[in-house]
Amino acid sequence: MTKGPTRPCAPLPDPRELWVGLLSMAADPPPMPETNDPGFLAAVVRLHGCNLNLWELEDRVRRSELTDAEIVSVKRGIDRENLRRHDAIEALDRAALDLLDSCATPPQPDAPLHTESPAMVIDRLSVLALRIHHLRRALDGEGLQDAKRMRLSEKQSATELQVQALIEAALLYFDELSRGARCFSAVTQVKWYGS
Repeated sequence: MTKGPTRPCAPLPDPRELWVGLLSMAADPPPMPETNDPGFLAAVVRLHGCNLNLWELEDRVRRSELTDAEIVSVKRGIDRENLRRHDAIEALDRAALDLLDSCATPPQPDAPLHTESPAMVIDRLSVLALRIHHLRRALDGEGLQDAKRMRLSEKQSATELQVQALIEAALLYFDELSRGARCFSAVTQVKWYGS
């Protein structure tokens, strides 16, 4: 039996491209990197949207002018959004498994298990993108005192180093997954509430 035409296969997107898209989406939804499965991209966008919502809710709950009832309401919103975030992580891992199953070399029998799934790595990139975005906004603000500007700049530099290290590790990890040299266990929810 002959197979149909072959197409280039890139089982998981380049983490550098994901980073650019996630950082841009922190302010305005950009075009994200293409993969050969739109389900994966949709899951990335959904996860990042959950993290955006969580960031806003957590900012809101820290406001000193909120009443106790408003704090309770926002905290419940955080719980609901966290459940959606966990659902998005699970969906992203399923999409990653589908991509790898359709495109990559199956894991070798002795392939070591990675402690983080691809979705967990992308979740961390998403949160770091939000942190960088908000640090940049704060640094662009008017009337910032020099001492505060210096602290924010130091935080931004430290976060950028974390991003660089995570992207380098993800490049290696995603490559190992596609070659079957490493495997992962998909994330499943372990939350007791709300399910």
